[in-house]
Amino acid sequence: MQPLNLESIRSDRTDGPFHKYELPGLLVGIARQRLTGRLLLATGGDARRTIGFDDGQATLAGSNVPAERLGARMLERGVITAAQGVDIDNVMASESVKFG
Repeated sequence: MQPLNLESIRSDRTDGPFHKYELPGLLVGIARQRLTGRLLLATGGDARRTIGFDDGQATLAGSNVPAERLGARMLERGVITAAQGVDIDNVMASESVKFG
């Protein structure tokens, strides 16, 4: 697996299809080149996943697929109860913060 060399396409906004690259190589390229920004992963459907990077380090991950969100996963695995999930949602709404 060869990491993607983003230097040849680097600009203030690097976007476009990366379908010819494997995700691991893309992530290694971002880490090795210590890039900062967000990588949007989209399929042909409505699903969108985002990975945020700061100096090549992944700092956040997000998804618009409800079943992939942290709260849903924790509830599914029994880490939190439904009541705790509601409490978390209320705190997030009142303090304008995100869970995870």
